[in-house]
Amino acid sequence: MSASKYETTVNLPSKGLLYEDIPEEITLRAITTNDEKMLYGSTSGNAFSKVIKSCIVSPENVDVGDLLPFDEQFLMLKLRTHTYGSNYDVQGVCPNCGHKHVFEVNLDEFPVFTLDDNFKEPLEFTLPQCGQKVSVRLLRNRDYDSIRNQAKKIAKHTGANAKELEYMYRMARYIKAIDDKAVDEGAAQHFVETLTGRDSAYFWWKLDEEVKCGVDTTSEVVCPECGEEYEVPFAITSEFFRPKFK
Repeated sequence: MSASKYETTVNLPSKGLLYEDIPEEITLRAITTNDEKMLYGSTSGNAFSKVIKSCIVSPENVDVGDLLPFDEQFLMLKLRTHTYGSNYDVQGVCPNCGHKHVFEVNLDEFPVFTLDDNFKEPLEFTLPQCGQKVSVRLLRNRDYDSIRNQAKKIAKHTGANAKELEYMYRMARYIKAIDDKAVDEGAAQHFVETLTGRDSAYFWWKLDEEVKCGVDTTSEVVCPECGEEYEVPFAITSEFFRPKFK
């Protein structure tokens, strides 16, 4: 059987609009046993990224560190469905009665939202309370890796909470200019530390409103015990890359 029969071509949710060297169209090959060993033998948190990089056939030499997280999640889901199939068991816990139950979802049926053709970086908006305009660039995978490493390093030497630091560093990393004046990371961190709760909440809300892109992995289910309808967020379990066959 030719290698092409194990390949699939997909279109990124971002349409490639925010990349210099990554196009909208990506060709993937199915995961091999050689790729699986990276998932089960790795102790690092970037095993998924390594597998995605290994399975991208075209274009060649894609730097997954340049990917937007919602594009990487999309590719991960497509790799799973292309290799193992789209059926996936998810466990729900009813918030009304506490009943636990397992239900099946079709990963290919999750809706995919794409960037508007006119979307450009930086995204600019004015915070409601301080009245200052921020210019924002979306974070790439390498930004998240850098932020986590930075937070862990500072926390180790100062005793600070790494998760709290990560939250502040992540928010600051988005900001590239304030009132049209370019700022470095230190200045951006000082800026976010002094924001009011209202401005901070507006910052995250605005990002969610403007960047509706990627796969909506939330499932709406009905509890078989009490009939309550509720939402179940997507979670990767051991079955994601080690499915059960029925």
